[in-house]
Amino acid sequence: MFEDPYLGDVIEKTSYDQFYDEHVFLFSVASISYLFEQHGMEIIDLEPQETHGGSMRYVIGLKGAHHVSPNVAALSE
Repeated sequence: MFEDPYLGDVIEKTSYDQFYDEHVFLFSVASISYLFEQHGMEIIDLEPQETHGGSMRYVIGLKGAHHVSPNVAALSE
């Protein structure tokens, strides 16, 4: 589980001030999904957060080992 500023919120809210030395990279659900699929893992839950004007909490697990929350499909769209 980890949480990071969410690219979707930065674009939607035009909060480009999120790009600074501590947050050089911003991720989307698609990019995180792609990254972890390369290692036999998948997103099993997503929880939008209000922190930093919009962050996403990602819950990752081994592919096929956990129930995947409906939040994943809903927020992936």
